[in-house]
Amino acid sequence: AENSALRVPRSFAAIPCTFGRRSPLVGRLRRRPLRCRADPMLRLDGLVLVDHTFLLPLDHDGADAGEIEVFAREVRAAETGAEERPWLVYLQGGPGFESPRPMGKEGWIGKAVDRYRVLLLDQRGTGRSTPQTVSTITAAGDAAEQARHLAHFRADSIVRDCERIREALGIERWTLLGQ
Repeated sequence: AENSALRVPRSFAAIPCTFGRRSPLVGRLRRRPLRCRADPMLRLDGLVLVDHTFLLPLDHDGADAGEIEVFAREVRAAETGAEERPWLVYLQGGPGFESPRPMGKEGWIGKAVDRYRVLLLDQRGTGRSTPQTVSTITAAGDAAEQARHLAHFRADSIVRDCERIREALGIERWTLLGQ
């Protein structure tokens, strides 16, 4: 049975990722182009927030297991030139928690946006990314199939998600911050 959480949302129907430069690796890799969307920016107490949603393969090794959404929020200072700053990607500690949702230029995010554009990633299965719930896990089948399904939510898949997102945004290098 097809898992409804893995169907391609209509909003992604034919939207290729068009951010930044194209990575030189993209042409050499045999994989589907990454589809993504960026919502309009929001200004909030000294910050600019842009929500990005990326459609990524559930299984990066090529098995046609469907696709999942991975959500990331770009946070930068609301000042001229902030969009040219280097990137910092933040990986929330776990297990299973979404990235912080800043309400203003305060705390560590307030300090970080003085030097970086910050990308707050809701890792696969958390926050606004495609969730893993009792119903999505049991829909995978018996216990062995469920274990195979959940294996796609390990750190190695999260690292591969990050690399695909980095390439899609045209980022050559970024700084990593984790909790």
